Amino acid sequence: MKRGWYARQVFPRLVQWSMGQAGFIPLRQSLLSQASGEVLEIGFGTGANFKFYPSQLHSLTAIDPNPGMIPLARSLQAETMIPVHLALALAEALPFPPSSFDTVVSTMTLCSVPLPSKALQELLRVVRPGGRFLF
Repeated sequence: MKRGWYARQVFPRLVQWSMGQAGFIPLRQSLLSQASGEVLEIGFGTGANFKFYPSQLHSLTAIDPNPGMIPLARSLQAETMIPVHLALALAEALPFPPSSFDTVVSTMTLCSVPLPSKALQELLRVVRPGGRFLF
């Protein structure tokens, strides 16, 4: 997951600006209100989704492959009412056992995953039977 200067410094701020636009707010509210239980978010980016999760979640684990996103996401962690565990990981190789999560969330992420079919296989592997994949 070694990244260059652009990926660590410039790209995270471009994502923060574009994903913070007002038009995304109702979409985030509608989608993330459906999350429940133990939740995994794939590609947390700047953490723009965090404040829209229901406060009654059991847990929120969020992964991203870009270490440059972590400082921005940490600043938004403070706006949530639930603890968020941030981790560096690839969607194509999730470091979790099968059936670990009740809900898996991926918003505006799969378009930037090098192997989206492998990532989808991994998402299905870690979601519990009867769980939800929100995208």
